[in-house]
Amino acid sequence: MKTQRTVIALILGVIFGTFCAWTSSKAPEVDLSTPVLVGLGFNRVILGLVIAMADRIKWHSILRGAVLGIIVSLEVGFSALSNGWEGFFMLVGAGLVYGIIIDFVATYATRKKEVAG
Repeated sequence: MKTQRTVIALILGVIFGTFCAWTSSKAPEVDLSTPVLVGLGFNRVILGLVIAMADRIKWHSILRGAVLGIIVSLEVGFSALSNGWEGFFMLVGAGLVYGIIIDFVATYATRKKEVAG
């Protein structure tokens, strides 16, 4: 596991976790309790950590981020099912998008630069 990739993925996880919890708390159609919102923010940090550790999976970064984003986000999606399917799909869909962004940025920022020669 690369240190630079881990730092980038965790920082993005914290940013997306904060943003996701804040926007979910403002959504009028979804009433989430404080523990669920904290868990949602923490889930996005875990998403960043999982993506940081997945650099040895030899898939394209967009596909790898999408799959890991869905898998990690299922936990918060199922916790939101008490409010209906909209919350489930909203949270898992956001995890898919955040996973793609985190993996793409972390992969792009830590790629080896080719030397022209």
